[in-house]
Amino acid sequence: MLKKIIEYLKKPTGWTLVLTYLLTAVFSALAILLAVAGQSDPLLQIISYPIYGVAAIILSYAVYTVVFYWGSMRSGLIALIRSVPFGARMLDRYGFRTVVFASLSLLLNTAYALF
Repeated sequence: MLKKIIEYLKKPTGWTLVLTYLLTAVFSALAILLAVAGQSDPLLQIISYPIYGVAAIILSYAVYTVVFYWGSMRSGLIALIRSVPFGARMLDRYGFRTVVFASLSLLLNTAYALF
């Protein structure tokens, strides 16, 4: 029984992935909320440590699933980016990509300097 569960968790599909990413978002948000709000209340401090542990475990598993499926996701993602004219130019033309990133960098650096 345990062996079947471990084998299934090595190659998750469908609702397992959806549930994993949903739980990752919920427990990560809860951990951040407890880190910010639970500093003064001793009860929240006690509750926060198991929440941090569960968040770390689920986040680690979510990263594993992304790495596991990256090969199949990459080809679909590139096809999706290429379907947009701007995305196709970003992928295919080095000069265009350089100008876009240099312009964004200049804009952000200027905004930071003015700030």
